Amino acid sequence: MRYLRILLVAGLLAGVAALLYTHLTKDLETYGIHDAHARPISEQVPEGLADMKASTCGSCHTEIYAEWQTTIHARSWSEDYFQIDWAYDNKKQNCLNCHTPMKNQQTSLLVGFEDDDFWKPLLESNPDFDASFQQEGVTCAACHVRNGSVMGPHGVEDAPHATTYNPAMRSGMEVCVRCHVTGATNEVSIGSPNICTTMNEIEAGNIQPNCIDCHMPPVTRPLVAGYPARKGRHHYWRGGHDPAMVAKDLDIAIKQVAKKDGRFTYEINLTNIGTHHKLPTGTPDRNIVVTMSLLDEDKRIVKSKTHKIVRRILWRPIVFELSDNRLEFNKPQTVEFSFNIESSSGRHFLNVKADYNFLEQWRRDQLALPESSHAGYRLLEKVIEIQ
Repeated sequence: MRYLRILLVAGLLAGVAALLYTHLTKDLETYGIHDAHARPISEQVPEGLADMKASTCGSCHTEIYAEWQTTIHARSWSEDYFQIDWAYDNKKQNCLNCHTPMKNQQTSLLVGFEDDDFWKPLLESNPDFDASFQQEGVTCAACHVRNGSVMGPHGVEDAPHATTYNPAMRSGMEVCVRCHVTGATNEVSIGSPNICTTMNEIEAGNIQPNCIDCHMPPVTRPLVAGYPARKGRHHYWRGGHDPAMVAKDLDIAIKQVAKKDGRFTYEINLTNIGTHHKLPTGTPDRNIVVTMSLLDEDKRIVKSKTHKIVRRILWRPIVFELSDNRLEFNKPQTVEFSFNIESSSGRHFLNVKADYNFLEQWRRDQLALPESSHAGYRLLEKVIEIQ
């Protein structure tokens, strides 16, 4: 009875400590803001255009506009996960510089920073705020409008608006890097546990990052109806939200390595065969859960084991990477699964499945995010008969 009371008191104290920890550290700014993310993009409407909205661009560039409408970029402002997470994080202005990156997409006008601290923006009411422009999220202008001109990887002389040829847009990462690398930490960080390390992961393999080769597949078509066809890129940017895109990157190989007196051992080899960055990449919430199950002849689970592929980061009171076992390109990760089967118990099967998740369950609970929002999906599943 005495030990039970001790356990109850210890559990109560741990709960209070966790509550105080969360409350007292929630507003700590434990990582820095890179200069590239500190300000929205401030641009004039190119000559010849009425505005910089994607819907305006789409009146001529119909195929590209239709592709953009299907993307996460187009929903970067409106999706519920961002809105809920942003509200939980006290609606910090710097988040908008990637989710609604154009100055006139933001209700407030950034006029400076207190004590040159990017976490302390000085804001005024934005007289040029456009609510419909805000709804477009990462819109065409975020990538293509610079210095009052529409920038692209091709030179166009007879466009109805100002254009600029920029060969850097063929580099494979020139535009993407503004938002998809957050390479800033500060004095309360240990090491360099950047929030999003996609570029770093590729470079660690001595590979030159090239986002567009995978995320913007090549296509030959007219830029505008009536123009001649030319080499270009699809504007889909498929990634973690597209099961087919991710499934092609993961290989699962099943190998029996031991069998003796009804005792079986299998090796499950997991390999990232398709992407030069780690799998999964992006926000540390993302993870892959591999479940290995022994099934009887009625496909009922007799025994199971799970293996989680995830990056774990301590955020407060310091930023510190606790562990990272995500799949590096072409480097297999092996998990063993052992079990006993009685010879008289009929046929048995080994089921191996991999599920992609956008959030850890505790994080979903913390945000009170509906289960239907950013729901995970089945990546791969294999079933073999035990011989």
